[in-house]
Amino acid sequence: MTWAERFPSIQQPEMEDIAEWIGQPLFLELRDWMADTYGVQPLVEYSNCSMDRGWNVKYRKGSKALAACYIREGWFTAMVTLGAKQVEELTVLLPTFSTYLQELFAATPRFNGGKWLVIDVKSPEQLEDVKGMVLLKAKPKKT
Repeated sequence: MTWAERFPSIQQPEMEDIAEWIGQPLFLELRDWMADTYGVQPLVEYSNCSMDRGWNVKYRKGSKALAACYIREGWFTAMVTLGAKQVEELTVLLPTFSTYLQELFAATPRFNGGKWLVIDVKSPEQLEDVKGMVLLKAKPKKT
């Protein structure tokens, strides 16, 4: 059974359902980090996109999209879109990111000057890459 079959458009999953399907703590770690760092809560939304139909989780700070998470069995994918300015910043910081992200960055074509980076999150290192890119997109909340 696929994710879209388990939770069709008429049956919105709870965060616990999503975490159980993913089956690893990195997803909840990202949720907690987003809450602590930006004061944002996840938005569970259904997408009819033929490329990735089903429920996904999005994080926004105001009108700014921080990341979108696509649910997989045993892991998740995080999409972070960077504008041209953020791509230039990431280019300078790239050596501080994982080899995986460096290779993904090199292989991802520019789109209107920016990049849409789709990161498979299966390890703590990949989660740190996602956090680092989100930090390029928006300043953390003031403490």
